Amino acid sequence: MKIKRQIELSNLLMVIVPVIATVLAGIVCAFVLWAVAQHGSGVGVDDASDFGWLARLTVSYVSDVISGKDDGGQPDPLSRLLDANTMYMMVTREGETVYEYGTKSMYDGNMLEAGSAVEGASVILSQGSRSLYLARMHMDGGDYEVALFAQLRDMETRAFRTAAIVSWLFLVLSVLLSVYFTNRFMSRALVRRISKPLDLLSQGAQALGGGDLDYRIDYTRDDEFTPLCQLFNEMAAKLKSLVERAQKDDESRKELIAGISHDLRSPLTSIQAYVEGLADGVASNEEMRRRYLDVIRKKVQDIDSLVSQLFLFSKLELNDYPVNLVQRDLWTVLEGFVADMGGDLASRGLELVMPADRIALTVLIDEGLLSRVLANVADNSLRYKVADRAHLWLEASEEDGHVVLILGDDGPGVGQEDYGRLFDVFYRSDKARRDPAKGSGLGLAISRKMVERMGGAMSARPSSHGGLAIVMTLKEGE
Repeated sequence: MKIKRQIELSNLLMVIVPVIATVLAGIVCAFVLWAVAQHGSGVGVDDASDFGWLARLTVSYVSDVISGKDDGGQPDPLSRLLDANTMYMMVTREGETVYEYGTKSMYDGNMLEAGSAVEGASVILSQGSRSLYLARMHMDGGDYEVALFAQLRDMETRAFRTAAIVSWLFLVLSVLLSVYFTNRFMSRALVRRISKPLDLLSQGAQALGGGDLDYRIDYTRDDEFTPLCQLFNEMAAKLKSLVERAQKDDESRKELIAGISHDLRSPLTSIQAYVEGLADGVASNEEMRRRYLDVIRKKVQDIDSLVSQLFLFSKLELNDYPVNLVQRDLWTVLEGFVADMGGDLASRGLELVMPADRIALTVLIDEGLLSRVLANVADNSLRYKVADRAHLWLEASEEDGHVVLILGDDGPGVGQEDYGRLFDVFYRSDKARRDPAKGSGLGLAISRKMVERMGGAMSARPSSHGGLAIVMTLKEGE
């Protein structure tokens, strides 16, 4: 569940749960009030009939006391009833009060006088909310009157008011408790839901800060933190790649400096030796001096070629080399290259071989750059050939929306571990290739940069003809 949805659900439950609790509490309170309204305070004295019943019960109890059937004393059970219902009882004999109990304010002399004027063994009078029950009896040689005063509405109102207050307090308490516990439960659930991914992200940041670039966050929930954790993992992977690339670039710079130093040292040492020979008079005749100068000129040309290649490689590295991409038919470009360079290469021992079947392949290239790449690859095959006559096959095909150009020779090839490093500057795979006379080690590195500047890619693999194959993937034209 999304955190946004969980927040919405929490807000909804914060309203629904208290409402449900309020409704249930309200139902309970309504039932209690209804019960109180129906059954009064619990002793059944909430209307005239109940009052008459209680009055008769009181008279009967008093009669038992007077007749000696009860051992006397204050009628405690009856007194509790009278107290609970705010009633007042008075017993008189021959007009003299012999016993009274209850709430004195309930006594009404006028009602008693009116009741005494009415004939009968028992009389019930009501005036407003106040009632009087008057019973007469002759016992133990005397005439007794038992008067019971009550205010029925007051009894009913007091019980109902008490029940209403208790119900209101119960209702308020139910609402407060439902709000509190709902808020506490939903808040804790939401905090746990948010704190877990935050803890994972914090741990991940600490791990990366500590140098653990292989640390990844394992987060399986589908919520707002999922893309953030994925971005963290992607960032960690990119950071690891950048660090590894920086380390590799640092090693490459070191190799570049070592390679430049190595490749410049040999011609400079030769130049220095021949210049000293000229200065010391070792070249004693004109022919020797001319031969010394030819060697010096050749070494200077080697240095100039190396510096030019370094300058070109630097411009390609900085994307400061002009590239003019146009659509060309690949076979036309290859045929032009063979026509221009085939004779010279053949005279030096390398034959260019074109396939018999010509297919139309339109590519988006800089023709000058591609020709230079072809020349570098051909020169590389020529330098490392092992037979008097070597061959370089030019093959092309269309694969997955790209044009693949393969230049494969029948030379010595390289070891399996060298394919990934052939395009590093100044890298030579074997002892023979470490000979500066057989190249600077910049040709394939420059070629790869040129292909990349045209939007393509270059790699190496074993050739089907037994040697090394250079594979170029070029953009297909429209």
